Amino acid sequence: MPARCSVLAVLSGLALARGAVPSSASLAVDFESHLATQDLTWEWTNTSSQRPSLWWDSGFVGNGLLGAYLFEPDPHDHWRIELSRMDVYDDRYSGKNHTGNFVYDTPRLPIGYLRVGLGSGMASASMRISLFRGELTANVSLRSGCSASLTLLANAAFDQHDVMAMSTVWDTAACGPANPLAVQLVAEVAESTWAPRNPDYVPNPPAQVSRVAPPSPAPEQAALVVSVQPHLRGTAHCTALLTVPSAGREDAFVAISPVVSSPREAQFQASTAAARASGAGMAAIRAANAAWWAAFWPRGAFVTTDATWVSSFWAAQWYKFASASRQGRGVMMDLQGPWFVPGTPWPDVHLDMNVQMQHYAPLSANRLDLFQPFLDTFAAAQRAGRLSLNAPAAWHSSAFAVAAAPTGASGLQLIETCYWDHGPNCTTSPPSITGNLLWVAHLAERHFAVSLNRTSAESVLFPLLSAALNFYRFFQLPGPTQPDGRTHLPTTFSPEFPYRGPDTNYDLQLYRWGLLRILQLADAGVGRPSPEERSQWEARLADLAPYPVGPDGLMIAEGVPLNVSHRHFSHLMAVWPLRTMNFSDADGDLALATRSVDHWAGMKGALTGFCRPAMSQMSAQFGRRAAAISNITFLLSDWIKPNTFYSEGANGPCTETPYAAAYALQAAMLSSWNGTQRVFAGVDDGLLPGAAFYGLRGEGAFLVSARRVSNKTRFVAVLSEAGSGLVVEADMPEPWAAQSNATTPVTLERLHPVGPAMLPRYRVHGLPAWSSVVLFPSDDPVSAGDVAIGPAPGCPADFNFWGMKPGGDVPVTLAACGNGSQPGPDQQFRMVPLPAPDGDSSADGTFELRFLGGSPAQEPLCLGTLACGTTDGTGAVLVSCAAAAAARAAPGCKGSPCAAANTAWAWSPSPFANRLRLPYASRQQGQDMCLDVPGAIGPAVDLYSCDNHVGQYLNQEWTFNSSTGAVVSQITRPGWQGTCLTAHG
Repeated sequence: MPARCSVLAVLSGLALARGAVPSSASLAVDFESHLATQDLTWEWTNTSSQRPSLWWDSGFVGNGLLGAYLFEPDPHDHWRIELSRMDVYDDRYSGKNHTGNFVYDTPRLPIGYLRVGLGSGMASASMRISLFRGELTANVSLRSGCSASLTLLANAAFDQHDVMAMSTVWDTAACGPANPLAVQLVAEVAESTWAPRNPDYVPNPPAQVSRVAPPSPAPEQAALVVSVQPHLRGTAHCTALLTVPSAGREDAFVAISPVVSSPREAQFQASTAAARASGAGMAAIRAANAAWWAAFWPRGAFVTTDATWVSSFWAAQWYKFASASRQGRGVMMDLQGPWFVPGTPWPDVHLDMNVQMQHYAPLSANRLDLFQPFLDTFAAAQRAGRLSLNAPAAWHSSAFAVAAAPTGASGLQLIETCYWDHGPNCTTSPPSITGNLLWVAHLAERHFAVSLNRTSAESVLFPLLSAALNFYRFFQLPGPTQPDGRTHLPTTFSPEFPYRGPDTNYDLQLYRWGLLRILQLADAGVGRPSPEERSQWEARLADLAPYPVGPDGLMIAEGVPLNVSHRHFSHLMAVWPLRTMNFSDADGDLALATRSVDHWAGMKGALTGFCRPAMSQMSAQFGRRAAAISNITFLLSDWIKPNTFYSEGANGPCTETPYAAAYALQAAMLSSWNGTQRVFAGVDDGLLPGAAFYGLRGEGAFLVSARRVSNKTRFVAVLSEAGSGLVVEADMPEPWAAQSNATTPVTLERLHPVGPAMLPRYRVHGLPAWSSVVLFPSDDPVSAGDVAIGPAPGCPADFNFWGMKPGGDVPVTLAACGNGSQPGPDQQFRMVPLPAPDGDSSADGTFELRFLGGSPAQEPLCLGTLACGTTDGTGAVLVSCAAAAAARAAPGCKGSPCAAANTAWAWSPSPFANRLRLPYASRQQGQDMCLDVPGAIGPAVDLYSCDNHVGQYLNQEWTFNSSTGAVVSQITRPGWQGTCLTAHG
C-alpha cells in the first residue's frame, strides 16, 4: 500500500478575522423570485389539441395527508378536482366479506371529486403551481366574455386547520352575480379498483350525499354538503364541502375525515373541520399555508444547474414530496401519495421496490422531517406485531423477534395476504420474495448514517434489522448440512423476475449487508445484543455462500441467469443501493459489477423509466459521468409526464420514480458512502453545466456544499454536525488548502486515490461538531462570492419548463436539452450534403454546425429534408437555415413536399414531452418520427417512432449515417441514452 502523504495545510479560524478566505458556504437565493421561474405552468384554448385532460397533465396540491389535482376531462365542459386522503383504506379485517386478499379487503379507496362547471364554455385557460406559496391558480375566459380565477390549496399548516381551501373570483359586470365556476361535490364508488376482476366482490354501501346545516362557527351565508361513505364493517368516512358566497367571490373549504367508528362520527369530524376553517376565513388559511411554504424552502438542500429544465424538475419534486409526506402525520406515502387515481391497478403499498425508492431522496436533501413518516409507519407496525404476523406462526416462538415485510404489496397495515407471491398459508416465506424488510431496514440505516441519530437507531433501526435477520435463521440452510460447508438459502423469488431459484442474489446480498451492518452497529454501541445473538450473526456472516456469478456477471439465483430483459435491479443490490462491493478493486468487484450492470442495461426490451435512476447511480460509481446524467435526462424527456409524475400504464401512478430521479441528481452532485464524500462524482459538465449545490447531507452527519467552474470543482464546504471523520474526494486542482471556523487547527492529509475515477482524496483532521471548513485549491483561494450558492443563470427559454404549453406551428431554433449556452464537443455535428435541386450533390458542401450558443458567427439550425429533387426522401438533417432557404427557393424544389418543411419544424403534442415531430415516410408508411440527440454518444442524430420510446421497440429506432445521410437501423450501444431537443425562440 502506498504511503500516505504528509500534511499539506494547517489553517484555523484565526485567518477568518483577516477576511482572507471564508470558512463556510452561504445560500444566496431569493426563493420567491427564483421559484417563480421554476413554477409549473399551463396554457390552452378550446381548440388546443394539447390540454390537461388526464391526471398526469394536472395541477396538484397536498399537505402530507390531503391532496387534490385539477384537470379538464373530456368532453372539456368542466374541470375536475379529484380529492384524496392517504389513510382512507377499506377495513374488512374479518367477517363474511373478508377474502384474505388485501386488494379486495384493505385497498386504498377513492374519495370523490369536485365538479367545476365552465358556464358558457371555455375559450382559453391557464394554470400555475406556485411552488413558493404552495398553491394552484387556474384562470379561465369563457365564451360569453366572462373571466374567472380559481385558487386551490391544501393547508400546509394542518395543525391549525386540516382542510383544502378554494377561492373563486369573477367579474360580476361581465359574468353576473352567480359563480360561473359552480362547484359540485360528487361521490365515487368506494370499492376496490380490482372489483371488476372478482364477481363475488361485495362493494361498500353507496355514499349518502346531502345538504345539511353548517355547524358553528361557519358564516351565516355558508352552505354545507356532505358525502358520508359507510363501510361494510360499520365504520365510515366523510367528505364535507362548505361554501361561503359573497359578491364576485366564493370560498370553499373541503375536509375529509379518516375512517372512524360510525357514519355519524365521520360526518361530525368532517363538518366541524370545514366549519372551523370557514370561520377562520380564506385569507387566514391562505396566509398560514404561504408562510409554511416560504419557511420550507430554505430549510433543506439547494441544487442548481444551467440545465434549467432539470433544475425545475428537481424543485418540483420537493414541492411534491412535501405535499405528500409530513412529520406528524404518521402515514407514509403509498404508490399514489395524496393523489388517488381512480382505476389504478395498485391501490396499495408496494414493498418490493416502490416504497423504498421513494424515500432515499429526503435523506441526502437534508429533509429528514419528510422521511419521518416512513420510520413512524414501520416502527408502529413493528411495535404492534404486524410485521411478525407475516412470518409463519411456528417461527414466532423464537427467543428473538422475527419480522418480515409482505412479499410485494399490501394494505396500509403492512400485513401479508393471499395475493401475489405469498408463501405457504399466505405468509412471507420461501419460495416467495423474502428480502423486502431488509431493504426497508437499509433505509432506516441510511437515516442513521446521515444523521447519527442514536435515539432513532435504538428505537427503530436496530429492532427492525435484528428481527429481519432473525427471520432468515428459520429457513437458511446451515453450512454443516451443505456439501460445501457454506450457509445457503432455499429457493425464493427475486422481485419481478419470472424464474426462481436457490441463493437468489436479492436475498444473499441483503442478508450479507444486514449481518455486516448490525455487527458494525453493535460495535458502535447501538442495540446492545446478547452475546448469543451476536455470536449467531458472526457465524452466519462467516459461513454465508458467495453470490451466484455467471459469464455475464451476477445471476438472478444459482442456476438462474439473467437471460430475459428485466426491469428490476433486484440481483444488483450489492452494486447499488447496498454498495457492499469493492469498487476500489479494478480487477475484482469493479469488473464484476460493471459486467453485470452492462449486461442488465443492454437487455432493453422490458426496461422502463424506473430503471434509470438506478442506472444513473451505478454509472456514477463506475466513473461514467455522461451515463449518470443521460440516464436522468432520458427519463425526464421520454417518461416523465408534463406535471412531473410517472406512470406505468394509463392509470398506474408510480410516485417513486420522479423522487428517485431527484435522488440520482443529488447523488451525481454528492455521493456519500463508505466514509467518503464524493463531490460531483456523477456530473458531466457538457450535459449538466453550471452545477452547484448547498447543504446536501452526507454520511457522518455532514452538510456539504460545492460548485463547478470550468469543468472543475471550485470549492467544497462542509459543516460537521457530529465531529465525525471527514474524507472528501473531488476533481479539484491540487494541492488543496482549508479554511475553518474551528477554534483549533484543522489539517489536511492527502490520501491515495481509489476507485475508477482516481480523483484527489483528502482527509480532514480536527473538525469538531458544529464547525465548518472550506476546501479549495491552494494557489487559487476562494472569496465570499465564490462560496455563495445561488441559482445558476440557466436558459430563460426553459423557465417554467414543466406543465403544458400551446402546441401548433411554432417555428423553433434548436439547442441541446441540458446544455444551455455552453456547447461541448459532443454537440458538434457534421451534416450530410444537402442535394441541389437537380440531384447534383456536389453543388453544396458539408456543414460543420453546432447547437445554438457556440461562436457568434454560427447560424441557428433548422431541420431540413434530403428530399428535394431526389428519389430518396426518407432522410432528415440539421442544416444551416440559410442553406435550407436557398434549397427551398431552387426551381426544382418549389411546390415539392419538402418546400414548406425545409426551414423549420414545429412543436407537436406528445404525452411524454414536447418534441419536434416531422411527417416521415418510414418503413411504417406515414408514421411521425422524432429526433433525439444522444449527447453521451457524440455526433449522431437518432430518429425513432414518436409513439414508441427509445429502448422499447428496436425495429422502430433509426440513426443517421454521418457520411451518406441514409437512415439505417439502430445499432446496439450498451448504455445508449438519448436526450431531447428543446425549443429556444
